[in-house]
Amino acid sequence: MGRRQKHLKQVEIKDLSSEAKGVGRVNDKVVFVDNTIPGDVVDAWIYKRKKKFSHARPLQFHQYSANRITPFCKHFNHCGGCKLQHLPYDQQLLYKQHTVKAAFERIGHLSFPPLHEILSAPSTRHYRNKLEFTFSNKRWLTEEEIHSERVFTNRDALGFHVAGHFDKVLRIEECYLQPDPSNAIRNEVANYAKDQGLTFYDIAEHHGLLRNLVIRTSSKNVPGHYFHAILDQ
Repeated sequence: MGRRQKHLKQVEIKDLSSEAKGVGRVNDKVVFVDNTIPGDVVDAWIYKRKKKFSHARPLQFHQYSANRITPFCKHFNHCGGCKLQHLPYDQQLLYKQHTVKAAFERIGHLSFPPLHEILSAPSTRHYRNKLEFTFSNKRWLTEEEIHSERVFTNRDALGFHVAGHFDKVLRIEECYLQPDPSNAIRNEVANYAKDQGLTFYDIAEHHGLLRNLVIRTSSKNVPGHYFHAILDQ
């Protein structure tokens, strides 16, 4: 890989990293490519370069993995909450087990008897009992919004941080991590704050009234579900 080379051609993704990034090689140097899975072949653009590896974003897909599926969440490509919705759950478990095994054997130089298979979760949706959302007065605009030529005068958002950006928040309309009425609570809080003129937090300048919203849910030892919302001001 040339020292100044930024664009990579037809990188074949052969593995997944522990951070759920596709792993390829160019001239014997490892390249971690966002939003890819084994079997994908992509042109990629390097945005971070280290001595032994690089991080890149896909620019064009020449071939999609035979295992690739359509994510069920519309926020998947931007949100930092979920990493592998484009890979079937049984395949996710295989790669996660491979990651654990590699951590002990390749990194820790330890040997074990054969590992037991990872037990699958009963549900791949609505399994979290706590979520923390962030208020921001400069929400993340998607590429579609940027190229729409619309003027966005109100950039307030309540949602999750964009993957890899501590200061960028994506407005979340529907999240599948926590059971309802979590979505209804979050959306209503955001609408109420806007109607009342409450200021959303500016992460870069450190000012604003509303900063975080924590929603907890429990179905243990109580009739029905118990929800608890906390506002960090």
